[in-house]
Amino acid sequence: MIDENNKLCLIEWMDPYTFSDKWESISEMPNLKNTICVSVGWIMKETKDNILIIPHISDIGNKNSLGTGCGAMVIPKLSIVKRKKLKYNEDMIIKLVIKLAEMLTFFYFILYYTKILNKPLFS
Repeated sequence: MIDENNKLCLIEWMDPYTFSDKWESISEMPNLKNTICVSVGWIMKETKDNILIIPHISDIGNKNSLGTGCGAMVIPKLSIVKRKKLKYNEDMIIKLVIKLAEMLTFFYFILYYTKILNKPLFS
């Protein structure tokens, strides 16, 4: 279950960069660099060394269940460049889902109308 202890966060972190999949001269290899990755999700566990972040969680409103998660990842704190707490507003999410449903309904109407009349809705 998601509660006030689980924080929705955006985390920027460094990931190893691989540029070679074959044997080649070391002198021809490019300069050293890191790849910066961005992850957004709920912080479900945290230790002094690591953070467990889960971007996809179901059953968030069920107080009798811990829910299920998908895409869980452990990020070492040493690799974190930036961490920002995000606001989670359940009412806002519901409004966004309703707006998305309205947009999809309109989109399907246009597709249906175009197929029935066999011509574009707008010319």
